[in-house]
Amino acid sequence: MGDLEQEAQAVEAAAGNLETDTRSPDAGADALVDQWLADYFPPSFITRDSAGWQHIIAAAAELKRRLKGD
Repeated sequence: MGDLEQEAQAVEAAAGNLETDTRSPDAGADALVDQWLADYFPPSFITRDSAGWQHIIAAAAELKRRLKGD
C-alpha cells in the first residue's frame, strides 16, 4: 500500500504544479504526460524501435491532444 500512497502523493504534487505553470495552460499537461511516460515506459534501444513503442508514443500524443480539447 505504501507505493500506491507515494504515487498518489506524487500525482497530487504534479497536479499542484500544473496550477502554477505560467508558460501556457497546455504546457503543464504535456509535461505531466511526458513525465508519466518516462516513469512507466523508460526508453531503451530495443523498445524505441518496436511497433509497441510507436503505439505508446502515439497514444501519449493523442492524450495530449485530448487534454488540450482539440
